[in-house]
Amino acid sequence: MSEAGPGEVAATPRARRPLPLTILLAVLLLMNVAGLGRGLTAREQILQEIPRLTPTLFALWLAAPPLTILGILGLWNLRRWGLYLIGLGWVIAVVVDTLVGATPHAILATGLMWLVVLFVRPVRSELR
Repeated sequence: MSEAGPGEVAATPRARRPLPLTILLAVLLLMNVAGLGRGLTAREQILQEIPRLTPTLFALWLAAPPLTILGILGLWNLRRWGLYLIGLGWVIAVVVDTLVGATPHAILATGLMWLVVLFVRPVRSELR
């Protein structure tokens, strides 16, 4: 490695996304794309299957996957805003799940969010 000469800026090594985070983001992406697809194509069926899911809650629930997908893309590129968007998607999902009585899904979403936070820790200071 050569050192930077006068007037040159030394290149700093760029942080790499940890493998567990990479795998988790890929799984989350697939899950959210599938959820968004089902929400867009089976609205009436979902509203019938979950009586406590009102049209307003459905619209709120349907906002979570696109926010999470954008967050995944941001975090994939080690952007801090990506973590915030994933967190926002998690909050929306857990609030709607709690209101409609989908406790197992809320627990699953919380576990996945916990894993995101855990796997981001090695590169948290490198997020831009």
